[in-house]
Amino acid sequence: MLVWQIPIQLLSFFTKINWQGKHLRTFPLWQTILLIVTYGTFIFIACKIIQKHKLINLTSVKTFSGKLIGLVLLGLMLFLISSLVSEIISSIIMGRTIQTANESYNSMIFKTVPLFLRFIIPISAGFFEELVFRVGLFEILFPKNKKIAFCFSAFIFTFIHVSVGSLTDMNAWLSYGLASLILTAFYYRWRSFYLNMSVHMGWNLVVTLINILL
Repeated sequence: MLVWQIPIQLLSFFTKINWQGKHLRTFPLWQTILLIVTYGTFIFIACKIIQKHKLINLTSVKTFSGKLIGLVLLGLMLFLISSLVSEIISSIIMGRTIQTANESYNSMIFKTVPLFLRFIIPISAGFFEELVFRVGLFEILFPKNKKIAFCFSAFIFTFIHVSVGSLTDMNAWLSYGLASLILTAFYYRWRSFYLNMSVHMGWNLVVTLINILL
């Protein structure tokens, strides 16, 4: 969790000083280079931690199979359905679709950072978040009780994303709650970091492409 927070907080700091302090709409070159180095360094550190504690076999090629591709496509389809469901319910209850605070914050970042960083950020989020919220809870905290791990994983992932804005934001609870249930159910059923990471990264990239095109 601490390893994951360092590049996130650095990105947040640069975004704030650029928008509020210097009113810059693009990251200076030195900030961009520092962010790339930081993300790369901490992904490397995370991989070393994984290997040291034997949480995941990072070199296994057996995990990547035709079945994995099919499950990733299933996961993306479920994400699309959950997104549509949350949009419909939000429109019915509130009369209009409202962006969550986390979505608004991400939109601001994507308008600021260089194009290639818009892909690095969601890819690294899929890596770190699955490592923390799925592997960490299922394999470290509750290795002998999958049901408790499921409940904690589904709730904490949702809570972290909702807490960026307001804890009373029902739209955020619904949107991230459905996403969390999908990812947690996938890990509960197949216990595969590669599968969860691929689904998470895939959906983040889909959203990123939509933001860029629109």
